[in-house]
Amino acid sequence: MLRDNVKLQLAGLEDVAIPVDVHVLRATLCTGAMTGRYTGSQTEIFRRIRKVWREAVHGLTRHDGKPMVALDVDEALWTLSREGCSKRGNGVLGPCPPGCPARPGCVTGRIQIVGTQCMVETRGPTLL
Repeated sequence: MLRDNVKLQLAGLEDVAIPVDVHVLRATLCTGAMTGRYTGSQTEIFRRIRKVWREAVHGLTRHDGKPMVALDVDEALWTLSREGCSKRGNGVLGPCPPGCPARPGCVTGRIQIVGTQCMVETRGPTLL
């Protein structure tokens, strides 16, 4: 927001990690940006999510010609989770529900988030 709305010239944004919360976690997992099996603390999976998004945008350019950084996908992931992924339910097997903005692209499988723990069992290339 400081770079885009206020037009501050900020350096080193590629080194700023995407802020991962339950919404960024849920959207990352539901869209299949990370798949496989994982059971454990959110702390570890948050670290992996930050790495995935840093690598995913590396070398990409935004519509305004500026290099893309992981922070550029934060709002979209948060909104996707709020408007779609969170309606999937906690621990549901199968695709996302009708009306999800990302349907039919979401993965099938179990994504369960309880407190600071999560359990993931999704299909696709293993990235967890």
